[in-house]
Amino acid sequence: MIYQFQNSECLDFTLPESERFSARRLELKALRMGILSKTDWTQLPDVDLTPEQVLECRNYRDFIRRIPEVFPDLDNVVLPDPPSYLII
Repeated sequence: MIYQFQNSECLDFTLPESERFSARRLELKALRMGILSKTDWTQLPDVDLTPEQVLECRNYRDFIRRIPEVFPDLDNVVLPDPPSYLII
């Protein structure tokens, strides 16, 4: 980390690029895991969704899983809107 001090007070700090990238990767992983865990129920065999809705959820979840592949620049990730019947 790089710190900037004035009168013994830390005004700002920045992470080196490699640490910033690692922190962003962990943040996105936590976000992805949260979305996936909140939508697990959509893939259960006895779910109260139409087959089309199940497929839409499956596609949404697949995209969430592939975010690191789709967005190599982790600072410019654009999350898709979830299906309208999901509350995330």
